[in-house]
Amino acid sequence: MGIYKRLRGFSAENGALMTLIRAKEIFAESLRSAIYSKVFASDNISIGRKSKIRGVKFISLGRNFRAGDDFWIEAISAYGRIIYNPQIVIGSNVIFMNRVHIAAINNIEIADDVLIGSNVLITDHFHGKPGFDEPQAKDTHPALRDLNSHGRVTIGERVWIGDGVCIMPGVSIGVGAVIGANAVVTKSVESGAVVAGNPARVVSR
Repeated sequence: MGIYKRLRGFSAENGALMTLIRAKEIFAESLRSAIYSKVFASDNISIGRKSKIRGVKFISLGRNFRAGDDFWIEAISAYGRIIYNPQIVIGSNVIFMNRVHIAAINNIEIADDVLIGSNVLITDHFHGKPGFDEPQAKDTHPALRDLNSHGRVTIGERVWIGDGVCIMPGVSIGVGAVIGANAVVTKSVESGAVVAGNPARVVSR
């Protein structure tokens, strides 16, 4: 959307004084959108303030992608002495609210028309291997342990993920599923299901 059209729309909803207050931010948002659209070779990319992006060449964003402030997306190709081959593919018309963290050393795919709330983590790996029988667990700082993927993550079309959700490695979420706020998803979710809780369980189909 053009900057003047955005200003007119904001003014119509909020009045001239609020538009003056927001004008600088709207100009900055429009500039960021133009830059990100060039970086990702896609149309109408909008990413909020204070965002962190790592591994651009391993990340694909579809048209009309929108992420709020403090967005953090990382395709990690090297950690310590280990080389990875990550891929993050996000479809068109996907909306992330504030403080979403996407982290991959393997593969994360998010299909078209997905809505994701604030404070959400989606990851395909752990620092080390879960459990104290893992050789590094007892004697190594978690940040210094090797990254280990437990499988790719896939999220189908028209999925709605609520605030505070964690999507863990190896999970597949089917088309149209709903993930309730603060759920920790450790197992795959079938299409059309509603899940909630820690660990997430089906509450409706």
